[in-house]
Amino acid sequence: MQISDKVYSMVRHCEGLLSIMMEREVELVISMKGQQVTEAMIREMVCASFDLPWSAVKSKCRKRIITTARQCYCYLCTIYLTVSDNDVAQSVNIDRTTVISSRQNIAEYLETGDEYVTQYLGNIIQQLNALPSKQNHYNNEKLQHKA
Repeated sequence: MQISDKVYSMVRHCEGLLSIMMEREVELVISMKGQQVTEAMIREMVCASFDLPWSAVKSKCRKRIITTARQCYCYLCTIYLTVSDNDVAQSVNIDRTTVISSRQNIAEYLETGDEYVTQYLGNIIQQLNALPSKQNHYNNEKLQHKA
């Protein structure tokens, strides 16, 4: 484990504590020279990619396209934003452990080259990685999922 991994983990922990202390939602973003990746941006990209309204992604429906969209949303939020699993879970009305499972499933699908997932998620990841001076958190997280 590298020092940067420990620092990243500590920052997420501190943000979670700060959120609890403030007793309100804290919008956490990654600053990128005038641009920011926000939860709203990820939400819009997922809805556009899957051609679904947000109400469908947030619903309890178990159709494959909707569950895949929900899992992709969870994956992207935990990769590109420094938010806790609880925060992501609350935004889509699911349990924290489901967020963890979603992240692992999508990472596995990407690793194995699952065409169904990559056709939707690949474009979103390209758009997020193309932002100027963006650190590539996707590759770092993909490596961490293997451990």
